[in-house]
Amino acid sequence: MHDVHTLERDYGVAAVGIVSTGFATQAIYQAEALGLANADKHIVLASHPISDATGAELADKADGLYSDLIRQLTTNGPTSVARRRRLRSAVPSAECQAGA
Repeated sequence: MHDVHTLERDYGVAAVGIVSTGFATQAIYQAEALGLANADKHIVLASHPISDATGAELADKADGLYSDLIRQLTTNGPTSVARRRRLRSAVPSAECQAGA
């Protein structure tokens, strides 16, 4: 979320973070803490888990995210799964509070 914030604030480049559904709430919290307006507009959710996926599985996940990525980058409001799930910030984890 820091990269998304920096790209938008410092360079005026529309940016979206791809976040695993397992970390969606923390991503919303982080985006809000950074001051990103409409935090869920800056997030596209990928199904969890990601770290143990094969190359082919990652390619399938990426293909499935393409339309959400384009929509998020080219519209004024949140349109992704993040919005449909009505994600909102929650109590941050210890890792998030420690700056992880």
